[in-house]
Amino acid sequence: MGIPSPVTNIHTKNLDISTREKKITWDPSSDLTVTSYNIYRSEVSYGDFEKINTDPITDLFYTDTVPLTEVYPFQWWYKVTAVNPDGESDLAATFPSTDIDIDAFINQPFDPAVPQVLSEQNLLKPDDGTQFQYLRSTKINPRWFLEIRRRHKWLLEMGGTKVWLLKRKYSGQLCPNFDQLRNQHRQMAVGTIDPCYGTKYLGGYHTPINIMISFVNPKVRSVKFKEYGIEIDYTATNWTLWEPNLLDRDIIVRVDNGERYEALNITRTSWRGVILSQRLDLRLIEPTSILYKIPVPQP
Repeated sequence: MGIPSPVTNIHTKNLDISTREKKITWDPSSDLTVTSYNIYRSEVSYGDFEKINTDPITDLFYTDTVPLTEVYPFQWWYKVTAVNPDGESDLAATFPSTDIDIDAFINQPFDPAVPQVLSEQNLLKPDDGTQFQYLRSTKINPRWFLEIRRRHKWLLEMGGTKVWLLKRKYSGQLCPNFDQLRNQHRQMAVGTIDPCYGTKYLGGYHTPINIMISFVNPKVRSVKFKEYGIEIDYTATNWTLWEPNLLDRDIIVRVDNGERYEALNITRTSWRGVILSQRLDLRLIEPTSILYKIPVPQP
């Protein structure tokens, strides 16, 4: 019998924004021995996926209700597996599991003197980390954006740093120590820990999310290089992928050494409304800060 083949064509649809209801549908596995399906959810497409169904799913759809207290992230990612007596299939992604046609890309060094080459004769080469590849397309289409996002993800996997993201709360249950009339925190007894960590809402921050960030060494942040004989100043910045959406005052916790940073001056690189990456400044938080009391999973 063997492990079943994955499902195909997974789609999600918002049923009720006020209650965060989402309906996930998929096409069945081609394996006739499949007895049920499992649903997995994550805050980010490249993060750890957690199984959310408590009972085996025998239909080709599932309705998920995200808790109202979870304001961030605004987008959830789902994967589906097929199950038979021999085990569970590979995870199938939220996006339709069909091959993406990228024949429209032209893989050649950018040089105005080089004539345009027919796209179907120039398929993309695998990333090898040894050379730059310049991509030109005869059209601007979603496939172009998907390739840029895929390349960004590959770069982070090669040289990024694993961190915990603590997203600051901007709604939910008010902090019991917060005085709304004076818009400030009441003084607490010595030795007690503020359950809101200096914020207006109970808990202060959402559940940690595991993401990757490309850190810039402050010593080499400002560099100079020459292009066509002209000296150019370049300032490198910390950056991460397009999701989850970052906001100022979110907290970044390095997994390797435990250092904590406050995210500031967040900007997003985009093209025609599609966010490709997020750039941010990071302010190192003093170890004596209450923000070091926020619990995060240990490696």
